[in-house]
Amino acid sequence: MEQNVNDVREEEVEVEVEEEEEEEEEEKYVWIYFCPDLPSFCYWKDQPCYEFHPDLQDHIEESYQSRAKTCKVNETGSVWIINFVTKTRSDGECVPQEIERISVSERKDFNILGVAGVKYRVPVRKCPTCRGNMPETMFNNPRRYDVDVHMKCPPEVAADVFSYIKRQEGGTIFKSKKPGNRKFYWIYQARLFWYRYDPRTELVLEDCYRKNKKRCEVEICGKKFTIDIEKKIQVRGERHSERRCIQRIEAEDIYRYDVRGIAGIQCHFFPVTNRMLY
Repeated sequence: MEQNVNDVREEEVEVEVEEEEEEEEEEKYVWIYFCPDLPSFCYWKDQPCYEFHPDLQDHIEESYQSRAKTCKVNETGSVWIINFVTKTRSDGECVPQEIERISVSERKDFNILGVAGVKYRVPVRKCPTCRGNMPETMFNNPRRYDVDVHMKCPPEVAADVFSYIKRQEGGTIFKSKKPGNRKFYWIYQARLFWYRYDPRTELVLEDCYRKNKKRCEVEICGKKFTIDIEKKIQVRGERHSERRCIQRIEAEDIYRYDVRGIAGIQCHFFPVTNRMLY
């Protein structure tokens, strides 16, 4: 009987300890910034706001916890200074934007606009599928937080590419000698910065490069392009005036180039540290 009582008491103590540990767990926070000049689907305390990219959250929080006055982040080619004293962020050109540190539990205070709210607040287009309203910002200089600039080619897509190469040439494809060998990206130049090719196109370019071919043809978004690997240029179809410079770089050197994203989508976000060279 006494043993049963002791067991019950031990269980009660364990429950109390677990409850104390739960209470001692640190509240998680996210960082947001306010930009009233841009349309937003998310409002906090009646102000249009955006969350910083997930890859930046830890860097900003760690800088804040270390009591640093400022920290730097790179958002698709633009370097922003986060000032914890003035609670603003600035790129040196635009008007400083307010920032806020909020707990994850406070996310419930976000006001997500419904269709009616979007209709009157955001420039719209009609979706060809559902005929719903779509903001213009989805099409002008698109940014995606869910696209990884370091993404790998899906196995099924890679198999399709290799099958296509074999049918065209009747030969073999390149094979890496070691699984741990260096990784390379192919990038093309936009007006003032660079984009990484999509992984499917990269496989074709890498195959041609490994086979010492001078040029090859690829199809991107239904349009044919000639890639001159020897001269490092891309030419669109018969329009020889439409040329872009291309480069083959090591994956780790992506930070040395002003690479904004992948396949025309801006998605490259990363903390700025003193160890990085620009």
